[in-house]
Amino acid sequence: NVNIVVEEPATFPGGVNAFLSYLSANVNYPEEAKKANISGKAYVQFTVAADGTLSDISVLRSPGYGLAEEALRLIKASGKWIPAKSHDTNITSKYVQPIAFSIGK
Repeated sequence: NVNIVVEEPATFPGGVNAFLSYLSANVNYPEEAKKANISGKAYVQFTVAADGTLSDISVLRSPGYGLAEEALRLIKASGKWIPAKSHDTNITSKYVQPIAFSIGK
């Protein structure tokens, strides 16, 4: 049973700022995207189980040029998340995480 609407959504341990720090420390900007000067967002959908493990990880939309594959790699390597809650109980939920890619100027 996967929940779409939840009281408290799943989160990366430490919250948004911790997730952004994780991304900046671990992103490998694809050479193909660098050469083509491509920036944009990849949207990754996944299931966060009641124990925090991630599954069913897929890209909904991406600018291409290797960014979809990098976004998948980053989410797969992000470890366990804090699961969603409903009535103070951990529940399994779907989550969509945009990952912004921008070439540093």
